[in-house]
Amino acid sequence: MRSHLLLLVITVGLLIGTAGSARGQDASPHYDKDQVTAASKAFLSVAADLQEAYLPLEQSLSRTDSLLAELDLNLALSKGAVDAAQHKLWSARLDERSGVFGPEFEAIQLRIQELEAGFEVSFQGALDRALTKLKADGVEPAPCAAKAAGIAAMAPGFASGKAKCPGEDVSLKIASMWDNDPQLTAQLAALIEPAWPGVTSYSESAPSVATGGFAGNNDWLSPANLGAAIPEAIELIDAIERMAAKSRNALRASYQGLDREAPGFKEQRLAVSALAKGIRSFSEDAKKAAGEALFESLNRVRRKGRKAGWSEVTVCLNPTGWEGCSGTDRTDDVAEAMVADRKLQKALAKLLEGLEPPSVELP
Repeated sequence: MRSHLLLLVITVGLLIGTAGSARGQDASPHYDKDQVTAASKAFLSVAADLQEAYLPLEQSLSRTDSLLAELDLNLALSKGAVDAAQHKLWSARLDERSGVFGPEFEAIQLRIQELEAGFEVSFQGALDRALTKLKADGVEPAPCAAKAAGIAAMAPGFASGKAKCPGEDVSLKIASMWDNDPQLTAQLAALIEPAWPGVTSYSESAPSVATGGFAGNNDWLSPANLGAAIPEAIELIDAIERMAAKSRNALRASYQGLDREAPGFKEQRLAVSALAKGIRSFSEDAKKAAGEALFESLNRVRRKGRKAGWSEVTVCLNPTGWEGCSGTDRTDDVAEAMVADRKLQKALAKLLEGLEPPSVELP
């Protein structure tokens, strides 16, 4: 997910830049879009309000998205290795939380789109009114292109500097007219006022889950974090995710290219759905195989944990960012022992070598 904080800046920069043709080298009045936005208190105020409101939301979105992915990986790696009833329970929690997160994410994106459209109308209208007033005073400025281009050049604090165009620069005058435009002030207040949608948080530790005959112990490991601590496991999991993503993108492109008026479209749509399920199954099965190798290694190295006290370690399916599980996280201690397991290295390397991307070919 990428930040949308610069949407307002981009919009205003673009609308000013397209409000007329770039002026030539004559000495007629001009304005520089960077200077207008950087000098306008109205613009800077609304940008600050957006930053204050949206930055915490963006962080919550990113965090929740990451923790849902962690829970998904915990479940994929531990399938068949932990108590089946608990695995089913946490799978249902993943579905429920993903079902909540999806609409929340979409609601925030919709709010951003509404703001973008509203700011474009508001600032364009303010610009038009300012230019009309200047024209009534006998001044008809044209836009003067700044030296730099791109998003950074449009953002306050990152402006390219005053554009070098001959003639009078009325950028600061336009900025002042924005700041004293009651219609713009009212429009911006109405846009900023509505509350932003929220992001549901789940911060509560949970009991660890039995595995390999060990249950109820205060020491636990996180499957996702364990995989992230073993180089061969990281390489394998990354390869699985890359293959799945590439296949999904290819299937999406194929679906978008279908003729919806064709007689066989319904059958093709069903075929796309089946292939999509195949991609999901590929990812789940490949990660399950990786998890089996990890848990087989865990059983081999448990004796090494007797002295350190983690030999009876259990499994925490709850993401560590949601408080993990009650007891002590021993993932790093377990990983330190498993990294030296040559059988594990060979097993993971063999799985990586045997990976084949799922089919996305339509019949």
